[in-house]
Amino acid sequence: MQGDDWKVLLIQHERAKYWGFPKGHAEQGESPKEAAVRELREETNLEIVHFFSEFPQEEHYQYTFRGQLVFKTVSLFTAEVKGDLQLQEEEVSGGVWCTFEQALSKLTYEIDRDALRNSWEGI
Repeated sequence: MQGDDWKVLLIQHERAKYWGFPKGHAEQGESPKEAAVRELREETNLEIVHFFSEFPQEEHYQYTFRGQLVFKTVSLFTAEVKGDLQLQEEEVSGGVWCTFEQALSKLTYEIDRDALRNSWEGI
């Protein structure tokens, strides 16, 4: 939050070069929420102050990787964060704080724009 205005953090993922939200894979025995806390810290150096919901939004999609169809589920948490943004260069090639409208136009995938719209209603 900056002033009275909420901002959205978008990152450009290094490998695929798309703009989206910080995310990653859960480690053995880690809950989706624990993975979100760890991945956010690793990718951005930011800490979660408050989750806006106990339950994540889930995205379900599929893509082809090396000739194989991959089915993916991503759990997204909306949260207030604190700290100084420092991007993990190995995985993140860019990061930007955006207004809601800026984020809608910058996000690469429609599924992420839908998730942002749904999250914004809960804030």
